[in-house]
Amino acid sequence: MLGPGAFLQMMDQSQPAIAKKSSAQGKVEEKVEGKAEGKALGKAPGKTQGKPRPEDLENRLEAIAKHLKPPASVKDLNAALVACRACPLWRHAIQAVGGEGRTDAPLLALVGEQPGDQEDRAGKPFVGRAGKMLDRALEAAGIDRSEVFLTNAVKHFKHELQGNRRLHKRPDRGEVEICRWWVKNELDLVQAKLVVALGVTALQSLSLRKGSLSAVRKETFKTREGRMMRATINPSALSRLPDEADRQAEFARLVADLKAAKKVALALAA
Repeated sequence: MLGPGAFLQMMDQSQPAIAKKSSAQGKVEEKVEGKAEGKALGKAPGKTQGKPRPEDLENRLEAIAKHLKPPASVKDLNAALVACRACPLWRHAIQAVGGEGRTDAPLLALVGEQPGDQEDRAGKPFVGRAGKMLDRALEAAGIDRSEVFLTNAVKHFKHELQGNRRLHKRPDRGEVEICRWWVKNELDLVQAKLVVALGVTALQSLSLRKGSLSAVRKETFKTREGRMMRATINPSALSRLPDEADRQAEFARLVADLKAAKKVALALAA
């Protein structure tokens, strides 16, 4: 049986080269080098073997993970996370940021996108500006932060430098898929009554739902592993809204979504 170090080394060796392209609307979609648009991967005559698609990454990592002893606790999982080199994001981050909060069957598990600058420095999720916004929303929804589990879909801070500032950069599809192994194990360990995706990246990590966040925002559906979940906006998105009235309106919607999630979780726990 492999130890965490050997496992993570194998993960590192299995990482494919992923390229990305942006649409005119600024949306990012990932593609794998060597993949022809709309065609299955395979070795074409006279060409090198194509790289696996991002959606195949999870299956590859899960196969490797079968040789790893399942973590006994979130603490053990976070200890292994420190050594993760499965994708290049660790190179420019200060540290990996695992989940924290209540780990014994909490009512809610909230999953964001990735750590921000302050989270990367502190080693804790949701301690920066988005975390303060989330704290306000949780309080308004009648939810005690200490009673929920908090984590992110991606464990290292992806960013780009602008002078001395580290500006957030959205993780690509391959990076999200690679990090799913960690998120899946976190949710297996904590056994929350309801999982809440905070934003599109978390939604795509947790579920197979297609389309926009608004299309599923009022629904209760299942994660890829069959856990009950809902989705709402990421608190960090509120700070990027230029109009104060829009920020207040979206904050109210966030609070309403959290209240609805609490109600669903209580019903599931009954």
